[in-house]
Amino acid sequence: EMRLEAFLASGESVVSWESRPKLGLLGVPPILDDLIATFERMGAHIAYLEVPQQFAMIGNAENLAQQYARYTYPYGMNYRLREIVREMRRRGLVGLVHYVQSFCHRQIEDIVLREKVDIPVLTIEADEPASVGENLRIRIEAFLEMLGT
Repeated sequence: EMRLEAFLASGESVVSWESRPKLGLLGVPPILDDLIATFERMGAHIAYLEVPQQFAMIGNAENLAQQYARYTYPYGMNYRLREIVREMRRRGLVGLVHYVQSFCHRQIEDIVLREKVDIPVLTIEADEPASVGENLRIRIEAFLEMLGT
């Protein structure tokens, strides 16, 4: 009984997801294995994941071809922005993390993204599987501080 009470009391200090700043993760699938966990350990909540949502086949499509035609991710940023902005507003996002792969054409889209959205954007670039390093951890921390977390 004492262990149960201690366990229940420990939950009182847990910060709810609702009170954390909500971010969106856009771009190519991250090759950094602890990227989302790093943001969450630092007090943020990744509330929108562009790529997994695109490929989850959510919604009613009459057939597979129609479902694939709904995907925006394979296209350029101007085409994707309508969906991104809608999700930004619907989810109450306060910042975006734009993950790009080194030497990939998607880096160019970062310019368009920054011009078209009205919330802060942190661009992260990587080129090989790894964990979040100290330099990136400091950039993430500064981004979250700028957002007021």
